[in-house]
Amino acid sequence: MVLWIVSICSQGKRYRLIELLEKKQIRTTWDFLQAEATLPVIPQARRLKALLCGAGGIGTEAVLNSAEKYNPETKSWEPLSSMHQKRKLCSGCFMDNKFYVIGGRDENDKALSCGEAYDKDKNTWELIPDMLKGNTVATSQSPPLVAVVNNDLYCLETSSNELRVYLKKSNEWKKLGLVPVRADLSRGWGVAFKSLGNELLVIGFSSSILNGGMTIYTCSPQPDTEELQWRCIEGCKDRLNFFLLNCSIMVA
Repeated sequence: MVLWIVSICSQGKRYRLIELLEKKQIRTTWDFLQAEATLPVIPQARRLKALLCGAGGIGTEAVLNSAEKYNPETKSWEPLSSMHQKRKLCSGCFMDNKFYVIGGRDENDKALSCGEAYDKDKNTWELIPDMLKGNTVATSQSPPLVAVVNNDLYCLETSSNELRVYLKKSNEWKKLGLVPVRADLSRGWGVAFKSLGNELLVIGFSSSILNGGMTIYTCSPQPDTEELQWRCIEGCKDRLNFFLLNCSIMVA
């Protein structure tokens, strides 16, 4: 298995490749490539089976509540029904066969704690009040750091560096201990928090390694545990700035 971590740091020209071999052996190589001069600004998007869904964001003059889906077979975008709430700087995920859009800020730049779930069979959105209740929202904060593993939703709370799991029945969050990176340094910006198969993957400034530096950790999350065990894949304090502007994870 080859794990591609394509990350653009604050220098704007760095990409990273990690190869995870059989028996947990790890070989790492680095390539420094010329990045594009500009990065596209897109609404929150997630893959819904064979479809790519996008929702919210900022249009030419206003914050949007519109949503679209992309069908790779027809290579075309089709409109979905509009969300209940206009929102920007939100996060998206796929869970329970639905597309979730969580948090963000409204047209008045007010922080939103609600979420919405899109039912593709009914083409309707369900508003979920206080979905982010208990998670700190600060000025100039990043979109919520969320990831889904085994159909469970996890969140990296950026003020406390805590990992939390969403309890669907009670609409609450359970704490699962600290994550070994400093998401609080820049209010969540510059940190990658992703799902990778049955694991969570986080990239950021390490809180457990002397002198910190960019470090990559994984864990196998279990919602019924009190604290998770994180495994350090790679630290690179001398090679890469610890602030990520953008990051994509691919497995081949």
